[in-house]
Amino acid sequence: MLSRALSLLFMLFLVVGVPVLSLSTARDSQVRQMPRLALYISAAISQWVLAGLGLVIFFLSSLSAYSVGFRTLAPVAALTWAGALVALSVAGVRLGLFLELRGWWPPEAELVHLLIPKTRQEKFWSVLLLAPTAALCEEFLYRGFLLAQLTQWLRSGAWRGLLHRWPSGWRTFIKVGTEW
Repeated sequence: MLSRALSLLFMLFLVVGVPVLSLSTARDSQVRQMPRLALYISAAISQWVLAGLGLVIFFLSSLSAYSVGFRTLAPVAALTWAGALVALSVAGVRLGLFLELRGWWPPEAELVHLLIPKTRQEKFWSVLLLAPTAALCEEFLYRGFLLAQLTQWLRSGAWRGLLHRWPSGWRTFIKVGTEW
């Protein structure tokens, strides 16, 4: 009973609390004055703390490691997936830059420009610390824990469509919902 209540509170925090805190942080003028490296470290620490809390709640819940996305892969399969993801990411970045240079892509928000690394040290830390942190923590929390918990409680895979690409997942959910 307690684990279910903790899971529910944590899920509400992920869906409501994190976006509200992110929005208020993005609007804070003091945050905009911080050095990039301090922003990177702050973001990484907050994500790892949240992921750690998520792991504690995961171990208290009845979810399996498989249900939250932990799978074993053979080394060849893992390297193949990693290579494919790197190639797709590089292609996506190149396409985005191409479209942006031609004026066919909307400009980035001011906050994004504040976070883009400029120095060699900032680039090093954004690649070594920030990118892996975001990938691991957000995937576990949102596409692992949250979706697995919703699917288990509601016995429905429609939630995967709803939350898969937050907030674009809403369009998927509406599309899937109208096809039922």
